[in-house]
Amino acid sequence: MRIAQIISLCINSLLAGLVSAEASPPALNLTLTPNFSNGLLSSLTGELIIASPQVSANQTLVAMPLYVADAPTQRYDGSALKARDSNGPLLLEASDGEASAMTQIRFWNAARSTSGDVTLRFTGYPRVFNKSIPGGPLFDMRTNDDGLLGSLLAFVPGPVDTTTNYTVTVSWNFTNVPSWTRGVWSWGEGPNPVTKVGDITTFLHTYFAVGRISSYPPETTVGSKFGMYWFQQPPFNTTAVASFVQRLLDVQTSFWDDTSDDGYRVFIRYNENNYLGGAALSRSFMFGWHNTNVSTLDLNFLLAHEMTHNWPALSGSVPNITTYQEGLAEFYSTRLLWLNGFISTAEYVKEANAIVEQYYTSPAVNLTDVEAQEQAWQSRSAQKVPYGRGFLYFANVDAQMRERYDGTLSLDTLVLNILQRQRDGLSYTLEDWFDQLRQYLGEYAVQEYVQMASGTPLIQPQQGSLGPCFEVSQTRVMPDVYQWVTKNGTDGISSCFV
Repeated sequence: MRIAQIISLCINSLLAGLVSAEASPPALNLTLTPNFSNGLLSSLTGELIIASPQVSANQTLVAMPLYVADAPTQRYDGSALKARDSNGPLLLEASDGEASAMTQIRFWNAARSTSGDVTLRFTGYPRVFNKSIPGGPLFDMRTNDDGLLGSLLAFVPGPVDTTTNYTVTVSWNFTNVPSWTRGVWSWGEGPNPVTKVGDITTFLHTYFAVGRISSYPPETTVGSKFGMYWFQQPPFNTTAVASFVQRLLDVQTSFWDDTSDDGYRVFIRYNENNYLGGAALSRSFMFGWHNTNVSTLDLNFLLAHEMTHNWPALSGSVPNITTYQEGLAEFYSTRLLWLNGFISTAEYVKEANAIVEQYYTSPAVNLTDVEAQEQAWQSRSAQKVPYGRGFLYFANVDAQMRERYDGTLSLDTLVLNILQRQRDGLSYTLEDWFDQLRQYLGEYAVQEYVQMASGTPLIQPQQGSLGPCFEVSQTRVMPDVYQWVTKNGTDGISSCFV
């Protein structure tokens, strides 16, 4: 299963109305202390210092999700979350927001006005897991051999101000721990503190790992720009996988005009159930493996998909953004692998056909985008709808752009325009995507999107939708399946690359 970054935006939208009146955002200092019991890493304690939040009585100090899709968080029921400020212990009163299929937010309100810095203390424990639990987003805390890994999203309660930047520092307390203990955060590796300036999602939508970590390169420092981390040795060549990710990262950052000097980190988790999947967060992703044979090609497609999620995005409700984000991740992960020589033309068209065949043969093929998201975490078929539907849709838009502008413009133009709006601090919603369609293709293109999102009639690939060297053919009826066939004599020639 390939899971993407829709959950981050869902939680943002739920918290968007809760913005503090702070003139200058406070610093956030998180110290993480691994706890060992009988020589085993059993839990992780967090101490979060919020500099002068100035929260009034009965106002929200921090919040966190109780679950993300079907991945539980630490929750901190009862008195598990403790707080104090310059006046001593601070009573927190918890209340839970409205539940949805995707998440439910717990808010902690201060029983009195805060004074000075507020210190929160909490301890997270690894999830007790069994093989009957279905695969889901890899956000929960897990034990893997001599280590713990998970996401801050499911571990750390954070301020509800989603609009301003914080100076975030994450430190590791390695007092009385084995000498082999290492700690890694998405933005850098300890033991020295790592500081990052960004909004609350920059802080919390990140991964961590602590314990006896194996890595590529074998030793990394605070200034390292790339790292891959794991505990249990996977059945694949980790050096080869890390090399692939590094090379693909160079390709992706160039294509997406990413000039930042931010690092990039990959976390690998052993999954107890038979499940290969991944989830992307800020400049990082985690993927899980099981003791099954996975081809190098399938693994590379998964890694490319998750990496692509770092760039194309929309803000808004989950049904309005999922087809855009999952469809583009499928489209550009396969397209960029092909254009840059990671895969052959035959492998490219085979993967494209596999994506759309899964969509066409799905019992959920005619669900609307809204219905697909309502059922996504109860039905794998519904969950996969945006992947194939989005791939087909964006392949068609690409063909329309190339035809209208004689090959001088393409889907890239529209998607990069939306990305630039995001970088410029402008809105990047579905309506902004519609504006791009109107400007470059006309109102009919907006209506095509609306029709596509309705699930009927069935979307079909247009001729030229994968490129000039591919023809569209109906390969099956009842259910109808449309796929691409490589034209004779064109496999691998440069004119195929669009």
